[in-house]
Amino acid sequence: MKTITMAATGCLALASMLTPAHAQQGGAAVPAGAASPAGGGDVFATFTDQDKSDDAVAKGNEFLAKMAESYRKTPAFTDVMVIDVRTPMGNQTQELSMHFGKDKAFQVEMQGARVTILGETLYVERMDVRDKFFSAPLEGDPIKAADEIVPGMVPPVPQVIFRYDTVAPTDLASAFSLSDTIQSPKVIGFRSADGKDHVLMEGQGGRVVVSSNSKDHLIHSMDMELQPPGMPEGMKFIMEVRNDVKTFDTLPLPVQFEAGKRTKVSSIEDLEPKPVAVGDKAPNFTLKDLDGNSVTLSDLSGEVVVLDFWATWCGPCRRGLPLLQEFYTWAKDNNKAVKVFAVDVMEREPEIERIEKITAYWAKEKFTMPTLLDLDDTVRADYGLTSIPLTVVIGPDGIISAVHLGFSPSMVDDLKADYEKAAQGKG
Repeated sequence: MKTITMAATGCLALASMLTPAHAQQGGAAVPAGAASPAGGGDVFATFTDQDKSDDAVAKGNEFLAKMAESYRKTPAFTDVMVIDVRTPMGNQTQELSMHFGKDKAFQVEMQGARVTILGETLYVERMDVRDKFFSAPLEGDPIKAADEIVPGMVPPVPQVIFRYDTVAPTDLASAFSLSDTIQSPKVIGFRSADGKDHVLMEGQGGRVVVSSNSKDHLIHSMDMELQPPGMPEGMKFIMEVRNDVKTFDTLPLPVQFEAGKRTKVSSIEDLEPKPVAVGDKAPNFTLKDLDGNSVTLSDLSGEVVVLDFWATWCGPCRRGLPLLQEFYTWAKDNNKAVKVFAVDVMEREPEIERIEKITAYWAKEKFTMPTLLDLDDTVRADYGLTSIPLTVVIGPDGIISAVHLGFSPSMVDDLKADYEKAAQGKG
C-alpha cells in the first residue's frame, strides 16, 4: 500500500514528479495527474553552432544575472506554473501557484497543500485537513530553514532560489538543477527569437531551455530533457513548464495566514488525516448521485451500508467496480437490507465535465448500482482517505464494521461475509 503523505500531496520538488502517472502498489493507487503535455517540438534542436559560441554563452550568463536581479528587485509577483511531464510510464500534470510579496513573504500551493513563510515563521496547511495546521520558527535563511523542517515542500525552483538569493552569482545555472536532478548545469547556448530570449543549459542528467524576454527578465517557460540517475541509457523524461507571471507593486491579495479555530500541531506528521477504522462512528454526509438525487447517510440508519471509494484514474478501482456491481445485484436479488454505493472522489475535472465523464463510464460498463459524487472532497477528508480503492462497511447502528483497502479478487465473498456479520450486529 502507498499512502499520500504530506510530501506526496504537498509542494514537492519538481524532480519528484518523475514517477509513474498513477502510482500503484499493493492494489491501491494514489493520484498523480494524467493530462497530456502541451507538446511543442524539440526546442534543443533550434540552437545552432553560432548560438553555442563563446559569445553566445557569455550572453546567456549575462541574461541569467539580469534574471536573478529581476527576481530580487521585483516588489511583488505571482507565478502559476503548469508542469507537464512525459515519461515512459505515462504522463502527468501538476499546477504550482506561488505568491511572492514584500519583505520576502512567500506562499506556495500545490497538490492539496499550502506552505507560507511570513517573517520568521513557517506555516503548513493541508487543504483536506480542516481542523489542524503546523507552524515552526525559522532561523537564518528562511528557505534553507524551511527545507530542513519540511524537506521538499518548498519547491527548489529558480524563482524561489533567485528571490531569496541562495545561489552564488558565479553559479546561477545551478538554480535550474532541480535538486541535483541535473548535476552541475552550465550555460552552453543563447538565442533570441520570436520576441523572447532563450538560454540553453546542460549538466549531468539533463538539459534545459529557459525562455524569458528583455522586458521583465522573468521565466515564461522551461523545457527540460532529463535522465535521472539509475535510468536505463536512452530512457528520458520530458518536462514542459509554462509560467503565467504577473508583477505588482503590492500583491492584490497579501500573503497571509489565519489559524481560525484550527489547532496547531507539533509535527508535520500530525497533519496526516486519520483514516476511519473498525469501531468508529461513520461520518455523516449528504451527496448526490448521477441523477441529482441526494443521499444522506444518517437517513439509512437501520440498514447495512457499503461505500466503495473510487476514481476514474484509479486502475485498481476500475477492476473492483464490476465485483461491487456483482455484490449489489446479489443483495438486490436476495432482498438483503443493505445499501451499496460507489463514491467517486479525488477527480480533477470541473464539475460538469466530471459528471459527464462518470455518466458515460457508468453507461459503458452497464453498472446499475448508484455512484455518489464527492465533488469537493469533503467526504474524502472526513473519512481520512489516503489511498483508493477503499471499501467501508457500516452497520445498522452507524458504526463501521469492516474496512478493506485496495483491490481484492475475493471482494464479493468478503462483502457477503461482512454483510452477514454487520446485519447480525457482529461487526
